[in-house]
Amino acid sequence: MHRGYLVFTAFLELLLGKWQVSVKQQEGQVTVEHRNTFQTTCTYQSSNFQGLFWYQQKKGQVPQLISHQGIVGTKQKDRFTTELNTERKSSVLQLKEVELSDSALYFCAVASSLVDPEICQADPLSQTG
Repeated sequence: MHRGYLVFTAFLELLLGKWQVSVKQQEGQVTVEHRNTFQTTCTYQSSNFQGLFWYQQKKGQVPQLISHQGIVGTKQKDRFTTELNTERKSSVLQLKEVELSDSALYFCAVASSLVDPEICQADPLSQTG
């Protein structure tokens, strides 16, 4: 049976201007069986939350933007789904039917001031909820 190895950051903390932003992912390295679903959660603390970004970085490549959300709800594109909950200050990334080619570093980042998502890349996901 084939396995995909999905790895992502455990902790990231940024200081942007006068706003402190703390972003956490707890899982570390994760192994997911072929064709199963991968899910990870990002939590944050921000005094001026403006949006959350999910990235995928494959070995030897630059990070690619998966999603950007500034409002509560669910976004879906292909096998990726993201859900932002600003009350819980968290976002969930889900990847369905994992393939070996999905092996990568998956991480989130939080904007605490207005950021144009086009600066980071065009957002490939459409709003569904």
